[in-house]
Amino acid sequence: MISSVRNTFNQAFTDQKYQQMLASVSKMNDGKMDFRLAETPVFIDRTTKNKLVKAGVSAVPEILLTPYHNGDINKISGHSDNDLYRPLSLVMFAIEYQLFKYNPFPGHLINVFVFIACVLLFFLFLYHLFRKKRPVLAFISALLFAIHPIHTEIVANIKSRDELLCFLFGFLSLNAFVKYTLTFVAFVFQAKLKDVVVICDRGIV
Repeated sequence: MISSVRNTFNQAFTDQKYQQMLASVSKMNDGKMDFRLAETPVFIDRTTKNKLVKAGVSAVPEILLTPYHNGDINKISGHSDNDLYRPLSLVMFAIEYQLFKYNPFPGHLINVFVFIACVLLFFLFLYHLFRKKRPVLAFISALLFAIHPIHTEIVANIKSRDELLCFLFGFLSLNAFVKYTLTFVAFVFQAKLKDVVVICDRGIV
C-alpha cells in the first residue's frame, strides 16, 4: 500500500471505528462476517462488489485471463506493474464461494491440508537429497519446519493460499529435479564403470 495512505489510515484508526466498520460490513452482507478483514482497506462500489463476490465459478475464465493485480487496485496497493499472474488461488476461492458461500471453515481446512503437503514435500526433498541415507535428519528438519511459528500467519490467513501454493509447486519441481539428477548421475557412473570393466577384460589397462 502507498505509505502516505497507510500512515493516514493508521493515525485515524481506533477500535471503536473498527467495530463500527465490522457492524456495517456485516449488515451489508446479511449477517456476521466470519472472515477476517484484510489489513489493507480497498474500497469498491456496490455493483463491482456484487459482481466479484457472487460470480463463483462463472468468474474462473476471467480469472485465468486477468493479472493478479488488475485495474485501479494497482493505484491503491502501490503496484506499478501488472504482470503478476497467480490464478490458481483465485480460482480456488471462486469454487469455494460457489460451494460454501461465506463459511470460512473449508478455506482454513484447505490451507491446513496444503501446508501438510508442503511439509511432506520438504521431507521428501531432503530424503532424496541425502540419497536416502539420513531419514532421521530429514524427518527432524521437516518437523522443525512444520512447527516453526513463522508459518502461522501464512496457514491461518486464507488469503495467503497463493504463497502456500508457490511453495507446494516449487518443491514439487525440486523433488522432480533432485530425483532426475541423481538418476542421471547414477546412470552415467554405471555407464563409465561398464566401460572400465570392458577395457579391463580386454587387457588394455
